[in-house]
Amino acid sequence: MNTGKNEVNNNNRLFSALDMYPSTLSALDVQIPGDRLGLGVDLFSGEQTLMEQMGYEAFDEEMTKRSDYYDKYLMQGSDYDIERRNADE
Repeated sequence: MNTGKNEVNNNNRLFSALDMYPSTLSALDVQIPGDRLGLGVDLFSGEQTLMEQMGYEAFDEEMTKRSDYYDKYLMQGSDYDIERRNADE
């Protein structure tokens, strides 16, 4: 990136879309305490990303798990339930 920031470790890093949010803000010179926001890590820092800590397979397995709490309270049901309700309306 052409930011003027000095990367700590920019070779062969494992990262995901989660890491784009804190990295983009850091590139804009936003100070991020602990170099983490949500599940993402500032890629300009020396902190390991979740994918680097867990490995790709374990990270992918955890991120694709279903969550009843997420479905009920954030999504207001599963994708199937929402589509079925929309079709009934």
